[in-house]
Amino acid sequence: MSRFSDSGCFAQIIVIAIFLGIFGIYNACENSEWMMMREARKSSDASSYSRYLKKYPHGRYIKEAEDSVFSICCRKRKFDDYINMFSQGRYIQSTDDTLFVICKQKGLFDEYNELFPNGKHINEVYDCLFQKHCDNLFPTDGHTDTYAIKSAYSTYQKYKNTSLGDRLKPILDKKATEEYNNARKVNSIAKWTEFKNIVPYEFQKDADARIKKLDDLLWANESTAWKRATEINTQESYGKYLDKHPKGIHRKQAIDNQVALIIGSEHGRMPQMDRNYYTGYSYSTIDVYNNTQYHLTLLYSGKESKRIVLAPQRSQTISLTNGTYRVAASVNASNVRSYAGTETLNASSYSVSYYIQTYRY
Repeated sequence: MSRFSDSGCFAQIIVIAIFLGIFGIYNACENSEWMMMREARKSSDASSYSRYLKKYPHGRYIKEAEDSVFSICCRKRKFDDYINMFSQGRYIQSTDDTLFVICKQKGLFDEYNELFPNGKHINEVYDCLFQKHCDNLFPTDGHTDTYAIKSAYSTYQKYKNTSLGDRLKPILDKKATEEYNNARKVNSIAKWTEFKNIVPYEFQKDADARIKKLDDLLWANESTAWKRATEINTQESYGKYLDKHPKGIHRKQAIDNQVALIIGSEHGRMPQMDRNYYTGYSYSTIDVYNNTQYHLTLLYSGKESKRIVLAPQRSQTISLTNGTYRVAASVNASNVRSYAGTETLNASSYSVSYYIQTYRY
């Protein structure tokens, strides 16, 4: 009998121990949750409550956490934290209304759209954005700045698949047509270039073709071609002048300018020519071989100036008055740099072969 009583006591002790263990674990968890919430209360930052919510998504203090986060967001007038934490929260409707009022006051309609793309005020936001761009594109004084068009186009791109995008496209078309007609009245390269800088590519119509047509007309006349070449002042512009007018009166100056531009920019060092034999003449001859896969342009600037263009694997013999020349070479490939150097011609026959060597680092 005594042994039976001992067993019963032992069983009771085990049950009590288990109960106390479970109670202790529960109490420890409850204390841990309470301590984390206490830390969150001390902070004025919504991120503290975010940590609590991640650990206790169904915790005892969820309602208090939501109230506190909403209060913090109202104080800071920044509601993304509340929306991210409580997308179906009790204050979501109030947040929608409050954020719309703030955005309307400050003109920050994109912020409302980002947080409430399907909010109850989204159509009002679209109306406000549409009216803003209409006023900017068609001001009462008739002067539209570049920013207004680019801003309207940026909004159009952002809301392209919405009713706002559908409303913005016609007014952008209208503005682009207005600018197009202004450019057509002036019909100059400068005006068409200005039109391209103002109007987004999607609305530029045939501006490129009109610029090309006007440009071709300028280059067809030697006087205007030279003026155009000097205004642009690049290797390409002088090369274009020489292509269009190979015997033009500014030929020497164009070659000299090209060489000066190459020497004045980053370039490689020209290899020296080989001297074959002395001739005794007042001029020297040069046998040039283009051992590259590109068209090679050689420029000689000195007492006289010459430009030769050699196709790949072709050669040519030229003659130049004796003297010192600045020499430059380039090929029609953007990944190959130009070369330049000096040569002194002394009544002799010379030969040179140009090739391209590739280095791997």
